[in-house]
Amino acid sequence: MLIKISRGYELIEGTWQDRDGSIMSITDRGFGKAPYSVRSVSNDGNYTVVTISVNGGRSINTLTFDNNNPNYMMLNNVSTGYSADYVRVG
Repeated sequence: MLIKISRGYELIEGTWQDRDGSIMSITDRGFGKAPYSVRSVSNDGNYTVVTISVNGGRSINTLTFDNNNPNYMMLNNVSTGYSADYVRVG
């Protein structure tokens, strides 16, 4: 089921920390230091997946949230295959 794009921004905005302790800030305009836009938001009943385009489409990422815990995010860079888990710290 597709969800409003605005919900994607609401879910991902904040300060996130990965397992190594690195901090990433996501605002309404910046994914870390890069500009981004939300392309789609979908929900299968268990997970919400936000697909974003970074740097004008040079990179595509999916950010997956468990519907029961919006403070945990699984990031997957579709372009490079990189993946990481993050927790919201602010």
